[in-house]
Order: sequence, then structure tokens, then C-alpha cells
Amino acid sequence: MKSTENVFHIYDSLPTLHKMLAYKVARDLETAIAAKGSASLMLSGGNTPRPFLVQLAAENIDWSRVTVGLVDERWVDPESGASNENLVRSELLANGAGAATFVGMYHSGETTTEAVSEVEADYKALFPFDVVVLGMGGDGHTASLFPGRPELQTLLNDTVLCGAAEAPVDPKERMSLSLYAIASAAHCYLHIEGGAKLAVYEAALDGDEVDTMPVRAILNHPDIALEVFYA
Repeated sequence: MKSTENVFHIYDSLPTLHKMLAYKVARDLETAIAAKGSASLMLSGGNTPRPFLVQLAAENIDWSRVTVGLVDERWVDPESGASNENLVRSELLANGAGAATFVGMYHSGETTTEAVSEVEADYKALFPFDVVVLGMGGDGHTASLFPGRPELQTLLNDTVLCGAAEAPVDPKERMSLSLYAIASAAHCYLHIEGGAKLAVYEAALDGDEVDTMPVRAILNHPDIALEVFYA
């Protein structure tokens, strides 16, 4: 049983959603900095978070005390437009948050399987995380926790921080935070936009089979006080 209920925030426009989510994340980071001198922020990739990241970069916080990492990564060169590292660097770090420290996942010349131990060590230094911002796919995946994949049970059940994953679409090779890592966050957000994603979210709420919709592992996790931001 969840110790806290999920909170659903609905906005009448995407700009308002981006502004409010950025404000909330920035306040969480400020609180963490005030309490322990530093903060960690794990971000998702794809196209959806792009305007949110620009808005977040405009928040007036001490970015030099923030370490930014990734929820997952597409295993492509960081110069690629498909790279989540590329997204964070171009939309957040280059737009006002350049003082932040960035810890990526991609290791050139290695497969995801070969790089797991290095990524695990890098992210262990940031664990437990202060803020995690998740997205959700039309198939009910979040991070790179894809339905029906053999690695899913490891990423959902083992006390590891990350693992190699495979997506059903290119680029297929991925690295993903585990459910254990995501659940460590003091603040966890799910950012979804549009009627189609809302329908997926509602379908995820109307069931408990995690293998077919991995986002349910987040929605139903007893220790994740999830806040959903939607427009």
C-alpha cells in the first residue's frame, strides 16, 4: 500500500505546465542545497522535456551546487540529436545552468553492458537522488523500462542503480536507472502532455500488470510520492 497518494497537477496550457514544473523542481533543489550544500537532479530525454528544460535553466538558483544526471540514455554519440546528454547540454546547461556539474551515462567505445559498472559507480556518488523527472511513452514505458523486455525484471527488482536495456525502436541500445534508483528520490515527477498520454496514464492506473506497462511500478510504488504534471 502506498504511504502517500500521487498528486495530479493539470494545467490549461503547455507553457504554464513547463513554468510550474520548473518552479517546483527549482524549489526542491534550493531546499536540498540549503540542507546539505548540494543537490542532484535526474532528467529524462526525448522531445517532451525540451521547453521545460529551457524554463528550468532560467530559474535563479545556485547551479554550481547542482549535479545533473540522466534517467536514461540512448547509446549514441553525445553529438547526435538522439542523445539525451545532447538534449540536457543544449537546453539546460547552455541556457543558464552552465555552472552545474553534468554526469552522463554514455561511454564511447563501450556497449551498455560493458559500461554498466562505470555508470553504476558514477551514479552511486549521487545516490540517493534529490529530484527525478520522468516521462512516459505511449506503450507505458518510463525511463528505459520497456514492456516485456528480458532485462525488465532486473531493473524493477534488483538493488542496482542502473542497467543495460533495449528499446523496441532505434536507437535500441539504452542505459536506464532502475526502479530502486528512481524510488530513492526525495521528489519524483512524471511529466506528460496531450490527450493520448493522458489515456495511457489512465490505462496504467486501471490495472496492476507491471510487465505490460512498467510505469505502473512508479505509480504504485509504496515509497514514491509521485507528482504528475499534465497539460
